[in-house]
Amino acid sequence: MSSLEDRQNAFENKYKHDEELKFRVNARRAKLFGLWVGEQIGLPVDEAYALGKSMVQIQLEKQGTSHLIDETESLLQKAGKSLTRHTLETQLENLGSKAKDQIMQEGEKKAT
Repeated sequence: MSSLEDRQNAFENKYKHDEELKFRVNARRAKLFGLWVGEQIGLPVDEAYALGKSMVQIQLEKQGTSHLIDETESLLQKAGKSLTRHTLETQLENLGSKAKDQIMQEGEKKAT
């Protein structure tokens, strides 16, 4: 194999890895966000987990965060709770960092 082919394969493998990581982080972030929302509206633990799963499904079906925020605003309104969109976006961003950290730590555990 030539040096050019080696570099191309390395680039393709890195791209594949990065996209997989991004997918996993977004799914984990959506789950964590659902759990957090469940806590905010006082759901029992099992219902909060179900909400986390539904947030993952929303993330898979509709890319981007606006759909998660819209769904959350609707849930909060039904529950008589009020949080600003900025608060929700900030929480989602913070949970994105937490999700990435969790996934990276899981990867380190698998490597050992």
